Amino acid sequence: MGRIRSAIAENHGTVIDAYIEYLISLDKLKSHVETHMSTFMSKVSVPEEDGAALHAARNFALVYAGGMLAFQAGFLPWRKANILDAVATCFNDGYSLLLSRQGGEDLAKQNVKKNVEIIKNVRVKSPSTKEFSIVERGGQKQIFMRATVFAKWFANWRVLLNALKAVDSAGALIKPNTVNALRRGTGYEWAVSTPRWPDHTKQKTIVIRYDI
Repeated sequence: MGRIRSAIAENHGTVIDAYIEYLISLDKLKSHVETHMSTFMSKVSVPEEDGAALHAARNFALVYAGGMLAFQAGFLPWRKANILDAVATCFNDGYSLLLSRQGGEDLAKQNVKKNVEIIKNVRVKSPSTKEFSIVERGGQKQIFMRATVFAKWFANWRVLLNALKAVDSAGALIKPNTVNALRRGTGYEWAVSTPRWPDHTKQKTIVIRYDI
């Protein structure tokens, strides 16, 4: 890391004059920048409702556009894929860290709500499949989701647990018992094995109120 910092300090601004001249020489510079930014945004996954993260992603997209233009000008001895991987990795690592901190529960809950709405829309005509089932118990509509399918909605276990905490704090998670299972493991302890599914099988299932 020390060598990298020294190299940055030594070469900082070396080609800036030539770079600016190259940018000025381009026709439709704005169009070039927007095209590169669109490419970057298509490679990262950010919920549309997370305005702050989208703003940050667009800032990284602008960095990517600058890198691509420097590559086109012949100032970067990298491949195009290297530039995209480098900038996307920086953004994704930072965004993952954000999700793991205090605001992570709210963002994770938004992810749950978005996917639940998708389930509701898709299951209007077919309320039961091998992955999801909409049932009514004790006068309350509930959504059954196989635990393994629910887990795939999230990037890692930390984000999954944030989602379970958020849904539970909203009173929408139907738990098998009163034990605080979040402290014991990966989150599957929150899955219930009863009641049986419409096909009469018992599956590890996450149960959420329909009106979350």
